[in-house]
Amino acid sequence: MPHPRSLRFSVSSEPRPRLSVFDAEGHETIVYEPYDYQCKFHASTSANLLALGTRNTGKSLMLRMDAIMRCLRIPNFRAIIIRRTMPELRKSHLFDIGREMKLLGFPNGFVMNPSPQARFDNGSIIDFAHCETEADILDYLSAQYGFVGFDELSTFSVNQFLEISASARAPLGAPYQAVVRAGSNPLGPGADWMEQWFVTKAVNYDDYPYYNPSDFETQLSALTDNKSADVVEYTKRLQNLPEHVRRA
Repeated sequence: MPHPRSLRFSVSSEPRPRLSVFDAEGHETIVYEPYDYQCKFHASTSANLLALGTRNTGKSLMLRMDAIMRCLRIPNFRAIIIRRTMPELRKSHLFDIGREMKLLGFPNGFVMNPSPQARFDNGSIIDFAHCETEADILDYLSAQYGFVGFDELSTFSVNQFLEISASARAPLGAPYQAVVRAGSNPLGPGADWMEQWFVTKAVNYDDYPYYNPSDFETQLSALTDNKSADVVEYTKRLQNLPEHVRRA
């Protein structure tokens, strides 16, 4: 692999998003080339966006790459990706981010101490965190991020979502819009509120008088959208699940 200092990046948006690395001789390595439904996710300008779909549609990768591309484009950008528990975080994002940072030319760009963090040469960072209890919300009240990403949103309570989402803010005059991005299966303890806020938009205005439905977008994905998935074999496994899970 070329020395990291000989690499340059290309984060393209036209005709479709793509993240590439070029060595000193100009040879290209494609790090991430999204599918059609993932392109739609990256192109959205909504304040709050949910990718809702079945398992194995690449939602976690899409969420992480969205944060990475923003960090590469914008110096001193701050992003955070959150799962409900640390074991879930370890089995997903923390499993892949070290390898991806090395591929991007940052061999020491991922650290675990004092907390999991991806660091870029332009000063941008991605924090990886969890929020297992309501008390853990206190860890995020004073933070400020240009990107707040919830992985498996249906595992969070509405209070956790709202309190942590308040950390998505940009300084006055910043060259970017602070956004909240999420991916989720349609099942989980928070599935009802998630559906109300993002899908049906049937939020109780007595409880949330400032809710603006136009600020919340949902994009649906199916197993067939993931071109690298073995749809036939995976569908067989899904068919063995309980009926209500299959419907979801």
